Amino acid sequence: MAHNRQGLPGPIRRRTILLLLLLLFLVIHSYFPNKQERFLLPIIPLLFVLGFVSWEQWRARSNWWQGHQRLWRSTLVFTWGLNTVLLVVLCLSYSKRSRVEALYLLRSQNDIAGIVMEDSAEGESPMPPLFYWGHWQATVVPWTSADADLAEALATFPPDRRPNAVLFFGTEDLDERMHRAEQAMGPLRVIGRAEPGLVDRVVHWLNPVNRNEAIVVARTAP
Repeated sequence: MAHNRQGLPGPIRRRTILLLLLLLFLVIHSYFPNKQERFLLPIIPLLFVLGFVSWEQWRARSNWWQGHQRLWRSTLVFTWGLNTVLLVVLCLSYSKRSRVEALYLLRSQNDIAGIVMEDSAEGESPMPPLFYWGHWQATVVPWTSADADLAEALATFPPDRRPNAVLFFGTEDLDERMHRAEQAMGPLRVIGRAEPGLVDRVVHWLNPVNRNEAIVVARTAP
């Protein structure tokens, strides 16, 4: 086995450098205020490789593990079985389910010209996944402040492009928010409600920064 000048084996030295880089990556992203799981995806494969190689080399030199091969085989069976079950579940699931389902609800409403993204509860209107609506050219108006004049904003659009549906993000103060929307758009009728899925609830539990809102879909009278 190759050694460097300090006597540290070459493979261990290389793994140590990679591990330090991984730790530096984690430290930087831990300090960064906008923490999201996807930022860690680039280092996960390298983390798995480093962990597996280090573990296998240690296990091969461990007298205890060499004398407990049956336990190791049982551990492998359990791990592969658990990951296979999780793989099937995750392959049939998707994130941001409430947003997808809310836009899919609009497919049955053929005369919707545009939508208002009402998110005064948190003041941050997300980008709608228009693909699931199938209406790429629809007008999208974010409405994130209760003090903003929605009627004035809608009046700038011609009648054939003026939004006539509202997506209410979250159910906080929903009656009051719907009343404000009706003052600008006229009477609204609720056509559906989209709930977050299992993946969204788990991710929100792991990191509450991830939104986990129900979405109420309403429209004006046709």
